[in-house]
Amino acid sequence: MDNILNTLQALESIAFAPGNDGSRGVEQGFQASLDYFVRELSAFIDCEVTLQNFELPFFSENVPPTVQLVSSSLNYTLQRRTDFRTMNFGGNQTVDIEPSALFVVKNFGCQAEEDFVGAKGKVVLVWYNSDESEDCTAYVKSLNAYHSGAISILIANDATRHSLSASRLRGSCSRRNG
Repeated sequence: MDNILNTLQALESIAFAPGNDGSRGVEQGFQASLDYFVRELSAFIDCEVTLQNFELPFFSENVPPTVQLVSSSLNYTLQRRTDFRTMNFGGNQTVDIEPSALFVVKNFGCQAEEDFVGAKGKVVLVWYNSDESEDCTAYVKSLNAYHSGAISILIANDATRHSLSASRLRGSCSRRNG
């Protein structure tokens, strides 16, 4: 039991070491955790420790995202984690959307052929349904947008929802015009 406790304390120390930002498995804390396990295993077992590389799909925001709604009559900044949330693997870029490039999806974006007619080459705005039993996932909405030829997707919560969606996307659902 002492060995397990010592290992957990060591991993916690790695996670909260300066520069590791609470991480011990990815980003900065990965190498320190790897070094710890190689050192510990080499000291207690009579075998050669070998390392095997693997790919880890990982998404990280380099800077906190911002969303602003700006027009001739409106200048409003949405609050991160209150008004909007970045979807994992959603991409990083700055985009100004012209009003003519925005397509508000009919219904809730769950029917690819019906809801996205006219969305090709546009940024689509899709709402979540307040009746979650009659809605689909962000993945389905994004896939439908992609197949319609949309260049990007914004998924908005209905004001009656009590929390922001924590949906995850793997892969890009944007494409270039043309």
